Amino acid sequence: MRRPRLPPRCDVFLTFPHADLGALAGAAGLEQELRERGLTVRFDDDPDGPDVVTAATAEALAGAHLLLAVHSRSRPLSGPRQWALITTFLAASGGGSRRVLALSADGDVAHLVPAELAQCVVPMPGSAAELARVVRERWPGESPATDQFAGRHEVFWSIHKALCGARFAVGAAPATPAAVICGAPGSGKTATAERYATLFRDAYPGGTVRTGPFGHLDPADFLSLFHLTLSATLSQRFAVDTTGLTLPQLRRLAAERIDEPTLVLVDDVPAGLPPAVLDQIVLPTARVATLVTARVAQPAWAAAPAIGLAGLAPSDGLRLFDGIRPLRADERDAVRGLVDRCDGHPFAIRANAHLLRGRSGTLDAEVLAARPSTAPQAILDLIGELPAVARRLVLLGTVLAPVPIPTGFAAEALGLSTDAVTAAAGELVARGLARPDPGCLRLHTLVLEVARSAFPHAEPDALVTGAALRLPADDPRHRVLLLQHARALAERTTGPRAALLRPVAAAYSALGDHAAAGEVRAAILAGNATAADYADAARVEIDCGLYAQAVRHARHAMAAAADETVRYEAGLTAAEALDCQGDYAAADEVFWRHDAIRWPRGPEQRLRAITALARARRFRGRPDRALPLFDGAHGLRADADRTAAMELEHARNLLLMGRSRPARDLAADVAGAYRRRGRHHHSGHAEALLLWADAALALDMEHLRTPDEPAVLRDLTAKYREQEGAGSPLTLAASVPLARALTAAGRAEEALEILSGTETVLLGEFGDDNPLRYRVRHAIASSHGRLGDFGRQARVLDDIVAGQGRLLGLRHPETLATRLDLGMALALADPASRNHATRIVDEAAADVRRTFRAPRALSAKASAARAAVRTR
Repeated sequence: MRRPRLPPRCDVFLTFPHADLGALAGAAGLEQELRERGLTVRFDDDPDGPDVVTAATAEALAGAHLLLAVHSRSRPLSGPRQWALITTFLAASGGGSRRVLALSADGDVAHLVPAELAQCVVPMPGSAAELARVVRERWPGESPATDQFAGRHEVFWSIHKALCGARFAVGAAPATPAAVICGAPGSGKTATAERYATLFRDAYPGGTVRTGPFGHLDPADFLSLFHLTLSATLSQRFAVDTTGLTLPQLRRLAAERIDEPTLVLVDDVPAGLPPAVLDQIVLPTARVATLVTARVAQPAWAAAPAIGLAGLAPSDGLRLFDGIRPLRADERDAVRGLVDRCDGHPFAIRANAHLLRGRSGTLDAEVLAARPSTAPQAILDLIGELPAVARRLVLLGTVLAPVPIPTGFAAEALGLSTDAVTAAAGELVARGLARPDPGCLRLHTLVLEVARSAFPHAEPDALVTGAALRLPADDPRHRVLLLQHARALAERTTGPRAALLRPVAAAYSALGDHAAAGEVRAAILAGNATAADYADAARVEIDCGLYAQAVRHARHAMAAAADETVRYEAGLTAAEALDCQGDYAAADEVFWRHDAIRWPRGPEQRLRAITALARARRFRGRPDRALPLFDGAHGLRADADRTAAMELEHARNLLLMGRSRPARDLAADVAGAYRRRGRHHHSGHAEALLLWADAALALDMEHLRTPDEPAVLRDLTAKYREQEGAGSPLTLAASVPLARALTAAGRAEEALEILSGTETVLLGEFGDDNPLRYRVRHAIASSHGRLGDFGRQARVLDDIVAGQGRLLGLRHPETLATRLDLGMALALADPASRNHATRIVDEAAADVRRTFRAPRALSAKASAARAAVRTR
């Protein structure tokens, strides 16, 4: 049948499989029935063709009032061609799914995909006349919106296919769907991503999570700010405390809490990010689709297809211009020439349309030839026409970070009323220089870049810096934005630079991103820093493992401090850093011998000092002297994390003193407190679980008649696996004594197999920096030694001894055993290392004698090790 050629615009766009049209009176009859009711019909040009929507078809869809689609079990709407047409229509019409009418030949519509169109399905009418009546009943009461430009119909389909193709059976099923929209500045990347999120919101019942923009950042800073932004967003979304969660922990929390399909927008990522970084912005769940915008494609990132934004097609460019400045028929050719001269750049077209919006005369070729063909010049022309307050807002944006500016902050920074700023922000939106954003002014990134280049940077006004100093604490909803503005201002001012950066550093420290906090603290020290700044920097440097630097800065703070509280804090920090280095004598000289018992008055500082001193005594092998410090400490009112740290330190000392039951119960209480606050992904919770497992295992081992028998330990491990799970801390902890027993029985290879599996699970669940991981590595080293590979044994032991010393102390029984075994392994592996090995063993043996109630087995090992290294 030959189909009539119709104008591209129509009332009803009809798409159907040939085999299903027999249920109707035929295409000609259908068209006649609809035409008699005053409606025009456009047939799908190629109903059985590829899933590519041509520009002509997209234009027809954009002008249609209603899409009529036929589907059946054999030809569902999830087929590539029809779903492409449906998504393009939804994108173009702006009217949502109410403009779609799906005819089903089946009573069962459970197989209909996408699910958001299920309410659009009606039974197949028996005749064309009946169908025409159904169409009329479904007819929208208003015309399609023409004042809002959609465009990019093929791009919307490509995005949706990449992100949701598996759900609609038109693509592969990636484990974590993601896509990248890339294009030049001002090409509409962010607008396209947000338009997609709006038009296809029914595909994401879990909503949209927005992060960014990040394009202004150095690539090295991107992940830290993404972490901070995601933490704040998820905290508000799920009403949970996300402080202290590392990015992997935060991603696991999000994957656990998100239970419906959700879209995550990551706007404007910097160029040059390696795939290992980009992988971390994708949440580890198939329920989340990630849409990234970037100026350049990420060719090495195989996880996400790149969808490029070229210049607009002439028809789309005309529609964009026409939506801002309505065109007459005799103006369209001239505007088409302007679109072509602009290479279809959306911002250049939009800016020129706004510049010409108030012009009353005809837009002919001569008029348009005088208009700029580049976006930057058109933007400058627009800025030049702005009212005074709107222009001041743009200039304010040039000294701030290129992220949304909270309205209250802008008002205080400019000394204006909120109403005046809101009105001026509306003016900027109306002229296309900003996007709508409730409570904020959201200037286009390209506008800010152009304004920064055109207008000289002056020292920020005192009102601006004053607002940045005051508001982060008063406006938690916009805190992350305000911190970014404070950091940007710090780069442009010579005055309150340190004051602007301090809350930024504190935010990263609270987040647990010590590297980012350290970078900000270093920037503070590069300026006019106080003694307190040096003490704060030293604490962060301890968290970063920079102990020598921490000691140096803490000593400087002690010498420079005029305030006794700062001096005490600096001395405490210096002692902690020296303890982490294992230099106990220097730590004693700096602080512990003089100031430790002179407790601070404040409960927070007092609790920190108690915990630090108890740790110091445990490090020195004296848990008996640490335990009395906790008398009364549990009653101090302090921050939850600081209280947890104190309680866990108490439990560690109880365990060393052989009091496994109260240690187990205290660790269980700490873990329960984390879970009650919804913080079971926090590292403190993991620490409590591992300590609880150590205490519980110690209790059970006390009751074993043959605690070194492999069969008995295998039964105990199997019981834990059945009761707690294969990945539970208790099961993992029990595998170590089992492996040691197997090694002692001459079955070292079997022990290595068990330990390898344990380490893999442990790394996935609890990371690599915990006492159990070092215990597993020590057992692995012992197995290699039993197999005669002393060189490998020495390398493994040498790799873990520093970590054990930092977490457990050099005189902890496990660290002492590692040091003794390391000395013996070195002597056995290389006779030339005898002097070095002897020194290691002698120092460890001396520390065994200094350790309170050192286990007899450890004393025996020390004697044997001293004899062994001297007889090689």
